[in-house]
Amino acid sequence: MFLLLGQIIKEKILERVTQANCISMLCDEVSDVSNKEQPVNFVQFVDRDFGKAEIDFLAVDDVAYKEENDCTAIGLLKAVANIKFLSTVYLLHEVLPALSHLSKAFQKGNISFSAIHSAVLYTTDQLVEIAAKQKSLESLKRDLEEDGKLASTELTLTTSSEDYLRNLTTKYVDSLTKNIENRFSESLLIFTAFEILDPMGVPAISDEAFKEYAISQIKIFADHFFQEKKKKKELTEEIECEWRKIKYNLLELKYQVSQHILDPSPKNKNLSAQTPTE
Repeated sequence: MFLLLGQIIKEKILERVTQANCISMLCDEVSDVSNKEQPVNFVQFVDRDFGKAEIDFLAVDDVAYKEENDCTAIGLLKAVANIKFLSTVYLLHEVLPALSHLSKAFQKGNISFSAIHSAVLYTTDQLVEIAAKQKSLESLKRDLEEDGKLASTELTLTTSSEDYLRNLTTKYVDSLTKNIENRFSESLLIFTAFEILDPMGVPAISDEAFKEYAISQIKIFADHFFQEKKKKKELTEEIECEWRKIKYNLLELKYQVSQHILDPSPKNKNLSAQTPTE
């Protein structure tokens, strides 16, 4: 009874998944009470009826190799024990740390708007370098050598396989960089302009730059937020006037910042290195 209900639900989910334009899989491994390891599968897709992303539990599969003709285990092994699969894994191993740097710029509790522009540039440069130097291909070659990590797999990297990985890397990186450019081309200027709210960037009153500090960024805000307003000129002048007063408040905050914020590095502590995705 329960197996039948589960099968019906699974078929309904798969029906919605097959109609979606974008899907992704999340697989993880768990152990039951008998210490038998089983992969748990979730599927994420854009529901066409509701127009939003959905995540549904799909299945728990037993892929333990029980006998010589175990189709599930053999099928899974064939899927991963080939050059194309390994090429994709090695490519993601190079790309994900670069993307993680940009992603985490938006995940922290206190977002530094002044760091977003540099994070975008850094990520883009890293991706371009990965494609230019074909880092994933070089790593795969090295690990397939006689004394490499994958020597026991007895897999060989043919000329066609190398061409496949080169083309895959180039196309994937091109798509990622274009996606980043499309996402930030219009908003990056606004994000960067918010850096004027950082008290540490306000020059001293005695500095000649203080008088006109951040006026250009204020105009960027006005052009963006008041672009459809009838009284755009008056509103722009109003926020410029407000800003000329606010920067005095920011300057006062600058002198109140405590030393442990200015220099947050712990004293006399051995800091452990972060992983590439942290």
